[in-house]
Amino acid sequence: MKIYFTRHGQTFANVDRLISGGEWDVALTDEGRAQARKFAKRNASIIANCDLIVSSSMQRAIETCQLM
Repeated sequence: MKIYFTRHGQTFANVDRLISGGEWDVALTDEGRAQARKFAKRNASIIANCDLIVSSSMQRAIETCQLM
């Protein structure tokens, strides 16, 4: 079994240099969505063979997963 970790794309908090942690549900920017799509394209074979994808309940993490 292999386990892969990735981080969500850029958020508005990242742009404003704010620390949002788990207390503030911040959306992805257009750049963050583009980053998630680029990641998915580069890692398509790994993603296609995943049995399970786990995400936090934060909007930014869910949206990143949905774009993959």
